[in-house]
Amino acid sequence: MNLRSCIPGIIGLLAFSSCEKAYTPGDINPPAPTGSSNGSLLVKNVTIANTDTTVTTYEYNASKQLAKMSETFNSGGTTSNITYKLMRDNDGKLVQVVLGSPKPNTSVFTDSVVQSIHYPAGSLDFDYKLFSFRLGALNITDSTAFTYTNGRVTNIFDYRNKPGSVYTLAGKVEYTYDLSGNMSIAKIYSYSTITANDTLTVTLLYDDKKATLQLGNEAHLLGIGQLTAKNNIIKA
Repeated sequence: MNLRSCIPGIIGLLAFSSCEKAYTPGDINPPAPTGSSNGSLLVKNVTIANTDTTVTTYEYNASKQLAKMSETFNSGGTTSNITYKLMRDNDGKLVQVVLGSPKPNTSVFTDSVVQSIHYPAGSLDFDYKLFSFRLGALNITDSTAFTYTNGRVTNIFDYRNKPGSVYTLAGKVEYTYDLSGNMSIAKIYSYSTITANDTLTVTLLYDDKKATLQLGNEAHLLGIGQLTAKNNIIKA
């Protein structure tokens, strides 16, 4: 679940904008206030890869925090959609993400996947999130754990819970950041029994211009860790 768009998202990352005010962790550099208008907040992004097109739209709350992200994919004439609704507490912390998408089989799948986010007492840094969804008569729960270095997420551990069994480690992503705070290396691992295998390493290069959408550590909760960056990706 967590590795949803770690690689496809990198390919089309071109232009974004910031979205924090009431709750502003140190890993985010918000824009200057722009009054009642959207101002510098990104509202739409279009990515074209060969003949495939992805249109992403963004909506914000009154504090200029990201509240909704909708993606429309068109590949080979087939269109699909997915929507992320971001639920926040009174302090602006992201506490739940609800994913909605067309059901592959209306008699089997639920309409949405709910991700509940946990914060240690008194902390602004989330330490894990839980997925829950229904598959037929089965209630499925998965978990993702996060560890930090100097205020930035540096490791993500993805766990699966098969019905009737305990959580098992299914994957890991390890991040390295450059001096500007941009994610420079992502090492993606898959697990075969208890042996970690580095299946892919992605190296990212950036320009020196301010990224138009900076989600900070919250980007990891949406499975698009590259949006932690404060500058724009120009090469991967």
